[in-house]
Amino acid sequence: MNGLIGECVMQLNIMRKGFNYSLNGTGNRLVFFLQGCDMLCPWCSNPEGLAPGGTLLVHQTNLTDEACPRGRIVEGKLDRTDCADCESHECIASQKNAGLSFSCTTVEVDDLIAEAKESRSLFLTAAELLYPAENQRSSSKLSRNC
Repeated sequence: MNGLIGECVMQLNIMRKGFNYSLNGTGNRLVFFLQGCDMLCPWCSNPEGLAPGGTLLVHQTNLTDEACPRGRIVEGKLDRTDCADCESHECIASQKNAGLSFSCTTVEVDDLIAEAKESRSLFLTAAELLYPAENQRSSSKLSRNC
């Protein structure tokens, strides 16, 4: 069935991916950082990754008033009043500006598995799947696009 549950495609929100992380020991790793964590650790180094649906990120040096089609940027300051209800994210999707970006990308699980398999030659030892303690809750929350 290849990533399908019934007629649903399994997806994850990926905040970031990286390679060669040695935090968990020696060796190469392909790491996918998942979006969404409800642990709220006071020492969290990635607060932009907390919201399960993602977060609108502001890059102040590149932010222009024209970036928001709803006119919510005035003199370089973003008024997030409409952001929570804005599902289209036109400011990112159609405006193509460098002042705003989104914290995650929705990816099909099959695509992640394919990327891991394609990267297999980069690993010196057998690949392992690690679920860091801080991501266990979000790791089990696969979204289904039905």
